[in-house]
Amino acid sequence: MPKGGKPRHGEKLIPYLFAVLTEVWVELKTDDGRIYFWNRHDNSRAWSLPEGEEVKWIGEKSPDGRTYYWSRKSKETVWVLPPLEEPKETKEEPPKGALASLLRGEKPGKDSGTKVLLEPASVCLFLQ
Repeated sequence: MPKGGKPRHGEKLIPYLFAVLTEVWVELKTDDGRIYFWNRHDNSRAWSLPEGEEVKWIGEKSPDGRTYYWSRKSKETVWVLPPLEEPKETKEEPPKGALASLLRGEKPGKDSGTKVLLEPASVCLFLQ
């Protein structure tokens, strides 16, 4: 596809069927008019978006040179972008079960509810 964004004769423009609208990437323009994308999360820049993502915010210059942003979806205009949502932390649960207990060095007891089917000496671990 040519730079103007319009397909050539016989070329079809196929949008992503499942594009994710993201606030992380912002569409901006260089001084000479080339479009690039700014990642607000890690402050990186790219000439193209990751596959399957669609920007929510587009940055434009006002007549006095200040940058404002407008939302492609809602057409809302702002001077300052809303803060990004903090990524949700997922707690990793420790492994459970008799083998996990043995690997942690715990000894099975009568009250633990852990049944040992193998003698500890018969459990082999291969470490690299």
